[in-house]
Amino acid sequence: MYNNKLEITSDKDTDEVPFSGYHEMEILFEKLKSLNYYSEFIIPFKVKPINSYYFMIPTNSGEHFCLFCQLATWLIRKSSKHFDEPHDFEDPNNTISRILIVVREDGTTIDFPPNKLKSGTGRHVVFILNKLCDMALRNNEIKLVTPTIVEKDTDEELKNQNVSIDNESEVILDQIEDDMLREHFDYSDDDEINAYDLTKTKVGLEGKNVDSHINEELWQKELERVVPSLRVTLKNNVYDWRTRLNFMQDNYGAIKQNVSTAKTQISKIYKRLTYNLEKIKNREKYLNKEFELPLKNYMDRLHNLSKVKEEYNELGSGLNEKMRNLALLSQTLENYKQKAEVRGSFVTDGTPLVNIKKGISKMKSDIVTIDVRIGVLQCFLFNTDLNEKSRLEKVDIVN
Repeated sequence: MYNNKLEITSDKDTDEVPFSGYHEMEILFEKLKSLNYYSEFIIPFKVKPINSYYFMIPTNSGEHFCLFCQLATWLIRKSSKHFDEPHDFEDPNNTISRILIVVREDGTTIDFPPNKLKSGTGRHVVFILNKLCDMALRNNEIKLVTPTIVEKDTDEELKNQNVSIDNESEVILDQIEDDMLREHFDYSDDDEINAYDLTKTKVGLEGKNVDSHINEELWQKELERVVPSLRVTLKNNVYDWRTRLNFMQDNYGAIKQNVSTAKTQISKIYKRLTYNLEKIKNREKYLNKEFELPLKNYMDRLHNLSKVKEEYNELGSGLNEKMRNLALLSQTLENYKQKAEVRGSFVTDGTPLVNIKKGISKMKSDIVTIDVRIGVLQCFLFNTDLNEKSRLEKVDIVN
């Protein structure tokens, strides 16, 4: 039975009917089977077949959304509408909006946000696919009709079933005898008819004289030889309730026969176990009594050992602190030694004196050079003064 009136309810209604989405998914699955989705969608697109709850249980959102887009595209094209197939790098929001536009064009009102479809699972996804399936079914003129259930008389049906089972399991021994006669003796069709009539005369038919070419003694000997090795196997149906009932009755009888012997054996085992447990308890009491003093001494020694370990740990922590102080003092002493070595090298080294002497000699040579330059400048200034005086005297003379 199909329910075509699917509506998206609020979250409150969803909480009240938590499994309604699974029912809608089953309806969607039946609609897809009516549209031959396996031969027209699964095989051409080479995708994994879906089950009746695929879009309700989230496992891989990317895989669910990809299959949702492919299935929606196929259903829209099945409705004789143009729809571009979404590619890998297309924005999911754009793909969802294009699908919703097609659904709205069919007259369906959508009152939920489009981002509900991004996960590829849930009642909203099933709702959209159901609407697309309805469009495809209308376009292909496929109508989903509610099946009518015809009630039958169960007793009459059970009686007919029993008769059919009895007819199937019935074995006609006369026919088996005739088949064995055909295997061991060669005779024509007329002989076969005579042999069959002979069996009828044995059953009790009177007023007929039948002549047969078969020796009755040989036939009886052959029959006695073959009948013990004849095995008739009837295959029982394990799903039949009668077979199960007989099996249960056989098991019940076997259990009832074996329960008395089992009880005696279990009682013997119980007595043996209780005796052994009591013996073990007595041995435990004896061992506890004998080992009470050694255990006490052992516990005292363990207590003393724990005290010694605590003292050792305390002394070890003090020793570690002293070792750290010794390392710091050694580092300080090493620094002082390095400083003393540097100062000693400065005292014993004569390079500073040599450098001072070199500087003094260079300063003296610089002083001599400067004195020469001063003398030259003084001579130049003296000549300049003489020349200026002579020029002034000439000017006075001219005036």
